[in-house]
Amino acid sequence: MGGGLLSAGLPATWQEGALVLALASMLFFLVVAVSAWRGLRLGKDLSTGFILGGAQLALVSLILMALIEWHARGSLWLPAAALLVVGMAAIGGRRSAQRTPDMPQAFRITTSSIAFGSVLALSVLLLAGALPLRPEFLIPLAGMAFGNSMDICSLTMERITREFRMNRGAVEARLSLGASSAQAMEEVDRMAVRAALIPTIDRMKTLGVIFIPGAMAGLIMAGVEPLVAAQFQLVIFLMIVGGGVMTALAAATLCRGSFFNREHQIEDWV
Repeated sequence: MGGGLLSAGLPATWQEGALVLALASMLFFLVVAVSAWRGLRLGKDLSTGFILGGAQLALVSLILMALIEWHARGSLWLPAAALLVVGMAAIGGRRSAQRTPDMPQAFRITTSSIAFGSVLALSVLLLAGALPLRPEFLIPLAGMAFGNSMDICSLTMERITREFRMNRGAVEARLSLGASSAQAMEEVDRMAVRAALIPTIDRMKTLGVIFIPGAMAGLIMAGVEPLVAAQFQLVIFLMIVGGGVMTALAAATLCRGSFFNREHQIEDWV
């Protein structure tokens, strides 16, 4: 086995990885069988998710391998990486926009918000020297930033629409008293942003107590000292929280144009 799987506990080649994956897939088939036995009807969704997730991971792995090779040769890899990042923002924006299918220009709002929060967080890490400008660092961290910003944006979009509809009377009362649309939406925005950030903040509060996050676990398994892995994990969570907050605030701000017209009147779709 070449000393990979047996000596280090990790696959050294993709062939070893395929063997480990095939053996570990027994858990997946067990879950599907239990789902069918209990009548949960999750087999199709689980299978589709597993196949799509595996195909997407394989595609990203091939792209990352190519970028690493281009970087080693001194070739221009940044334009290709930038194109991949744009794709992350577009896919994340499309997924988040599905939370509010009735909202006009939802895709523009979600894509802009996710890109703003994620790129801002990554830029800060680059300037601070915490993120080396190399594909093996940039692409995985960009994936984390965009993925978490997408989740937070989805929660913000869903929550702000619900809060607006539940508190429409209060919003209309503020408008009738001369408040602008931004002023009338202040409390709705505040509740939506705070609710969207609760899962992320709760995860940060329980780091290392309830679970060891994926980045830290991966670094430890790769042989990095646990203290160094913990420090890097904190850097990642700062990126996630910072980017998530900016994404939620941007989404809440951009949503106003869909809730109100230029005369600060509530749109019909709401």
